[in-house]
Amino acid sequence: KTQAHTSIAMLRAKMRLLLTGTPLQNNLDELFTLLHYLLPGRFTCAQSFKDMLAAPLQGLVDASDISLDAEDEQAVVATVHA
Repeated sequence: KTQAHTSIAMLRAKMRLLLTGTPLQNNLDELFTLLHYLLPGRFTCAQSFKDMLAAPLQGLVDASDISLDAEDEQAVVATVHA
């Protein structure tokens, strides 16, 4: 965590607004960080967040069979956002 992140997280407000200049497509850690800022009481742990998102997909694919290089990963992201 950066000093800016720590300082912002300590601000007390009735409402929080998050504006981002980039699409939310980079990774789950980035998404968790943004949601943790907005709802810190709901999104408390990055690993439990990942587990929550993965739970509906369990059994559909064997993650050990999936291997994407950077180019393929970007193609998947582009498809999801199309």
